[in-house]
Amino acid sequence: MKMTLLFYTLILKTLPLVLFGSIVNSDMDNNSSKGSANFAQVRSFRDLMKENEGVSYVKHYDRMRLQLPTFPLASSEESSWTDPVMPETFILSIPKGKVYSANGLVLVHDGLIKELLWRWSSLRTTPLDLLSLPELEYVEGKVAVITQEGHSNYYHWMVEVLPKLAILEESNISYDRLYVSSYLPFMQQTLSLLGVDSEKILIAGRDTYIEAEELIVPSAPALSCYTPKWIVKYLRDKLLPQAERNISTQLFSKKVFVSRKKASYRRILNEDDVFAMLEPLGFVRYNLEDLTVLEQVHLFHHAEMIVAPHGAGLVNLVFAQPNALVIELFQEHEDDSFWYLSQVVGLNHHCIKTTNFKEGGGYTDTTIPLSIIKPLLNL
Repeated sequence: MKMTLLFYTLILKTLPLVLFGSIVNSDMDNNSSKGSANFAQVRSFRDLMKENEGVSYVKHYDRMRLQLPTFPLASSEESSWTDPVMPETFILSIPKGKVYSANGLVLVHDGLIKELLWRWSSLRTTPLDLLSLPELEYVEGKVAVITQEGHSNYYHWMVEVLPKLAILEESNISYDRLYVSSYLPFMQQTLSLLGVDSEKILIAGRDTYIEAEELIVPSAPALSCYTPKWIVKYLRDKLLPQAERNISTQLFSKKVFVSRKKASYRRILNEDDVFAMLEPLGFVRYNLEDLTVLEQVHLFHHAEMIVAPHGAGLVNLVFAQPNALVIELFQEHEDDSFWYLSQVVGLNHHCIKTTNFKEGGGYTDTTIPLSIIKPLLNL
């Protein structure tokens, strides 16, 4: 996430939390009112349904309010949101619907549907130039769209993209092709593990632009940073049994230290010194990039203690057992995503602030004072 959580939350707290179809961003409204023939206007799907009787809507879940404890490292009252409202989830069926790019931008009458835009999408304020789109390709049959902005991040992929398959399954809606980005190994592995037929995958690339005979679009299942219980259950039910069948219990330690040495940003400059304090206690260091999806699932499921810097790999807490001890090391980036995920799963999660939070600090490599690590040894 390129913006800090504080910025995200300040934006969202200014939005009226009414039915998802009527969530209005004032900048988004300005975008709509300033639209021209060359730019895609952002409009509610409810308005589009009034103009196009062929567009159908199927509700999946009603909106739900989560009750959560306050994030212990919240820098201000505004930066911790303890009762977020999950928007309703639904599926749209759009005859002759169009979708563009690996971000799965759905276009109807040359307009974007605001309820399908990612929470952090720049298109909420910056209009899409229709003249910049590549040549349109027609695809026969039913094309389901699950890709979205943020899809290349492991966290967003797991709790926002994959659960769209659950929405389709639970609504008994079939498809001929699945429009999804699948260029990274974890994408390919998870799609296979969830039973997606590789022959049905329509690879969504940067310049992919199609019109489908019928476009089927599940809405966002989660509000970034907040994951409802049904998503946790779906992922555990689908992936844990496969991990238990295929991965040896003896393969990993029950005391896990997650490395960021292979990360491209937010590394721990003195990671070796930090690990040297943990290794005598039985901790083993793991680069999650070196593990398959099922190995990560198994590692976190059998771990009794997990020490990790904040990062997308902590989405694997979905698979941890209740009451497992989690120590999350924060650098300059304030983000409560995994703290709240742990509350849903029932984990014993401790948040350790190793530096002051900074605006835009999510990409900075930092040194962790070893004095901060010593008290953790007694937890």
